[in-house]
Amino acid sequence: MSKKDNKIVQLNLVEHSAANKSSQEKLPLGPNPATPSQISYSIVLKVKLSHNKRTYRLIEIGSSNSLDTLHEIIFEAFDRFDEHLYSFFFPEEAVKRTSAVRDSLEYISPNYKIEPLFEHKTKYNAKKTALKDLKLCEKQKFYYLFALITIITTILFFYG
Repeated sequence: MSKKDNKIVQLNLVEHSAANKSSQEKLPLGPNPATPSQISYSIVLKVKLSHNKRTYRLIEIGSSNSLDTLHEIIFEAFDRFDEHLYSFFFPEEAVKRTSAVRDSLEYISPNYKIEPLFEHKTKYNAKKTALKDLKLCEKQKFYYLFALITIITTILFFYG
């Protein structure tokens, strides 16, 4: 894919309503979530493929949106059409290999079925976690795993 194929995706989204409640939404929100702020701001992300770093999308998203909404935006921005489960990983420090990401804090698709016998760590609900509750900072990298494709997301800046 050439450089001209990269896209800028700007979306003004409102928070999703909790109209579709399922048993999977009982996943925990996350460790020590920040008190939700009344102040909403925008976040600009550079989202690139780990196996082809020249292919990326610039995405602007409101901080009140959930990780599940970010998943939908990335899904659409990369012209995906086949639904799969997904996870966001937030390592505490920079990682050199994406395989090291798996041990970091994980937020998962609300459709994920947890099998307690096979899980070695707590997983958190992406649909119930707003971006502003994650205490993100500029230049922070986090990872999005979808259908065995790893996407590296870098926070470029905040504004608003």
